[in-house]
Parts: sequence; C-alpha cells; structure tokens
Amino acid sequence: MDKATLNKKSKAQLERMAKKVGANVKTPEGKVKTKQQLVNSIIMKNRLNGGKAKGKKITMAQGPKGRKPSIAMIKKNTKRKQPYYFDAATMRAFGQKMSDFTVYQSPSGRVYIYAPSYDRGGRKMGYSIREYIDKGLQSDLASVNGVPMSVTSVSELKSFLK
Repeated sequence: MDKATLNKKSKAQLERMAKKVGANVKTPEGKVKTKQQLVNSIIMKNRLNGGKAKGKKITMAQGPKGRKPSIAMIKKNTKRKQPYYFDAATMRAFGQKMSDFTVYQSPSGRVYIYAPSYDRGGRKMGYSIREYIDKGLQSDLASVNGVPMSVTSVSELKSFLK
C-alpha cells in the first residue's frame, strides 16, 4: 500500500497493520505513536522485509490472494534489483514491447514471464524467460535453466516451466 492509502485508514487499523508487519506501535519512550509515525513504520517495514510478515507475504503487487501479478506490477517491483530488464533500450535490442510479455503461473504456483526475442533483422531467436520471485518492492527475476533455444511454441515452452 502506498502512503496515501494508509493515511485514509483509522489509527486503530494502522496499529493492527503495524503489528501484522512487525512494526512497533510505541515510541522508544513508551508513548503511543501518532498516525503519521504508524504510516511511516508500516511503509519502512514493508520495504525492509520485502513485504513479509509472520511468514506471510504482504505484497503491494498482488491483488486478491492467489492472483498472479500483472507485467506492470512485476516491472515496478523488480526495478531495484533488475533496473535494465524492462528498459526501453534493452527491449528494443530484442525487438520487444511490454505488451509482448506474458505472465504464466505454473501448476506448482511459480510465476514466470516470457516474451519472444528477435534479432536485429527481425528473425525470431527464441524466448526471453525469467522466474519472478516476489518479495514486494525487492522482487527479483531469476534465469530459467533447462529451456532450449529451439523452443518454437508457447505450449512447448510451458512444458519446461514447472
């Protein structure tokens, strides 16, 4: 959640959220934190913990529980660790656009992104494939090993993504 959304919540709601993410609800002097202090504590805890709280992920990227993230959210969340992956110059070099990317959630629950890659002459080289590792704003894209460059169809590609 962003700061504006948190500011709309009541102080009691913010105290519950702060406890959920592991933030203190009292100052070091023992006084109860103000609403603004609670908002800042929640935001900082989410940034530092990668969105984790008591073993559960509190991701700002995903909507309702179990939904796969959109490619726009993946781009936003991986910007810190993978700043050049969705860079316009990088995508241009591989003949790609944001709309070329597809988000695929495998039966095991892993999330992958893929898009066809083209050489400078416009010939299809294969697919750019990455596994999305969701850690809130500290998310990462991992290389996927074991997928041959000779893969020519999406159905063949998905058979390698487990």
